Amino acid sequence: MWLAKSAAGHLAAFKVLTADGRARPDQVIRFEAEGRLLARLGGSHHLVTGKPVPIAGSTDPGPIALDLADESLADRIEPRPLPWRLAVLVIRQVLDATAWLHANGVIHRDIKPSNVLMMEDGTVRLADLGVAAHGDPPRGLPDDWIEEEIGTLGYAAPELLAVPATATPAVDIYSVGVTLFEAVSRRLPHPMLDGETEAEHRVRLADGPAPLSLGALGLDLPAALVEVTARALAPDPAERFPSAAAMAASLPTA
Repeated sequence: MWLAKSAAGHLAAFKVLTADGRARPDQVIRFEAEGRLLARLGGSHHLVTGKPVPIAGSTDPGPIALDLADESLADRIEPRPLPWRLAVLVIRQVLDATAWLHANGVIHRDIKPSNVLMMEDGTVRLADLGVAAHGDPPRGLPDDWIEEEIGTLGYAAPELLAVPATATPAVDIYSVGVTLFEAVSRRLPHPMLDGETEAEHRVRLADGPAPLSLGALGLDLPAALVEVTARALAPDPAERFPSAAAMAASLPTA
């Protein structure tokens, strides 16, 4: 990510494919697809605004111009968790963006605090569609290409970590649940065990273990918030909320 002045003279963020200019063919295809997706869907329903910027005389994909944010939700909760009412306001906006993506046939697959931008005007923008699942990315990929390592450990639903991975809107509901859990506690519902390697952690999470109970952490949280988080984190996707809108409607009033 780079900061530079846009054509209009405003400071903006520019996402580049790779810092060294070298990228695998599948990375190029996904980067170009992300730019097209953001140009089509970005700027609405709390999804980050994005637009590809072609480079004159080059066949390589140019950068993607994005909303500029001073911090992400990950930055905001680094010193301390959010008050639950503020966390609910943030998550409602994340769910609005998630519902917008799902309505357009897109599954984000990597919702986490670092991809939730906290804008200067107090609103939230969901960012980074680099590993999103939709009809566009596979175009041009080899027939035997298999996706691996999709999602971020700690935020990915069990079925997204399985081999082969399964991606439905339910994986985003799970990730929003993890994001909410962390926003109010600064903890993950599935922390690594002592002596556990990352590979072992991945295998354990793919088996769908029961998450930590948010209600058992001794925090002053409404029961409805604890219940919403637990349902979003259900190992079985069929037991999660049927939609982002349904999850938003179940959140306590902030």
